[in-house]
Amino acid sequence: MSTPHSEGRPGASGARGAGGAKRLLLPAVFLLLIAGFYGVQWWQESADRAADRLQLMADTREELGKEKPDRDRLGELMARLTQLPDAATAPDLLAAQAEIELLRGRPERAERLFGALAASPGATAAQQRLGARILIARQDSFGGDAASMQSMLQQVVTFSERAYADGGDARDAFRSWQGCKRLWDHAGAQRFAQQLAGDHAESKEHRLVALAANFDPSRDASALDDLLVDFDDPPPAELAALRTFGTLNRGDVPGALRQAEKDLNRCGGVGGVRYVLAIVLHACTLGSPEGSLDRTEFARRRDDQLTWLEERAPAGEALRQQWRQMRALR
Repeated sequence: MSTPHSEGRPGASGARGAGGAKRLLLPAVFLLLIAGFYGVQWWQESADRAADRLQLMADTREELGKEKPDRDRLGELMARLTQLPDAATAPDLLAAQAEIELLRGRPERAERLFGALAASPGATAAQQRLGARILIARQDSFGGDAASMQSMLQQVVTFSERAYADGGDARDAFRSWQGCKRLWDHAGAQRFAQQLAGDHAESKEHRLVALAANFDPSRDASALDDLLVDFDDPPPAELAALRTFGTLNRGDVPGALRQAEKDLNRCGGVGGVRYVLAIVLHACTLGSPEGSLDRTEFARRRDDQLTWLEERAPAGEALRQQWRQMRALR
């Protein structure tokens, strides 16, 4: 009996298997090519976005570093920064936005952007330096309660002290001095004054601190004028107060009053500005006829400033005796 044999060609099933594999492989290769194409495009777009971000940050740092940044340019940069996807979370973008707002005269907005980051446990010295700059600018015109103001100024001192330890910048020591002065912390202010005298004797910051410690408007008129040139306009509140006192000493009572009122609008949170305004208003009271409406009004306005000072100064502040004497004159 014969055994039946297959009539197919030898190897035919193997050929069909290879052909099927090729047919399956072609779509896979096609899909890989498509994925690779889009992957390269995605990578290129990501690289372009990263390059654009770096360029935007470089442009922002360049503008912020200028002696007088252009406000229109700052507005344009701010608009571009806020369009970045991580504008609300990336520390470098938040810092750039906060610094722009600070230079545009908006310290409250700057603090909303950057305050929490500067106060965080992991904040760097540079971040705390910016935080101190924001807080001292905000405190200039702070109209809140005494406790909030005290907390703000204590942060200024803490942030600035750490920033100074990191970089040794006279501006950081000066901000620490400002914080202490505004807190009526005379010992702390003296400590930072000595630091400036020892490490930065030629700096404008040291010269202002030294002038404020023993200011004689007749003797120091030239030094005062030099500092007003050296500091940006508007000058620090402490320097503005000395300028007003110098104007009063020259006998220009109306001019001193105008300056004092202008300083109050800009730096109403600073005790030194309030104190000089009280002195100017006291001079106006003395210069008005007894029993006149002008005299009564000037005395009332003077007493308002003295009340503000008394509510914030420590109980043992030596100036309280002078303030009582001023109040006694009607």
